[in-house]
Amino acid sequence: MNGSGTPDEGKQGESPLSGEDESVSSEFAQMLAAFERTREMETPEIGQKVRGRLIQLGEEICFIDFGGRSEGAVETRHFRDEDGNLTVQFGEELDLFVVENRDQVLLAPVMRAEPAVALSQVQEARRSGMPVSGPRDGT
Repeated sequence: MNGSGTPDEGKQGESPLSGEDESVSSEFAQMLAAFERTREMETPEIGQKVRGRLIQLGEEICFIDFGGRSEGAVETRHFRDEDGNLTVQFGEELDLFVVENRDQVLLAPVMRAEPAVALSQVQEARRSGMPVSGPRDGT
């Protein structure tokens, strides 16, 4: 504050931050930019094949560490045989496909077309080079 009771505005052209504060602020900005670039690069596209390690095996959901911004989730039912026995083990490496990449990355061993959006899913699979399996009409 100056003698009149109002805050000092500093000299014209002078930064309100000290040299050390500017350095910390600049370093933070660089780290934030690097984080944002990494986050963008680590968000997989729908249909992309990813390889990851099974890190949590639950009754309904498993979590896969594939090196992304977070773990991917996959339904445990995909890893059960006809008798309900698990066909995978904790720590196993798996190849899966990204079926959703919003807040949580959802994975599956294969992409299955939902009837309501089948055409767009097949077109997306073709663009990304992802294999599509399913029954084929003989016509």
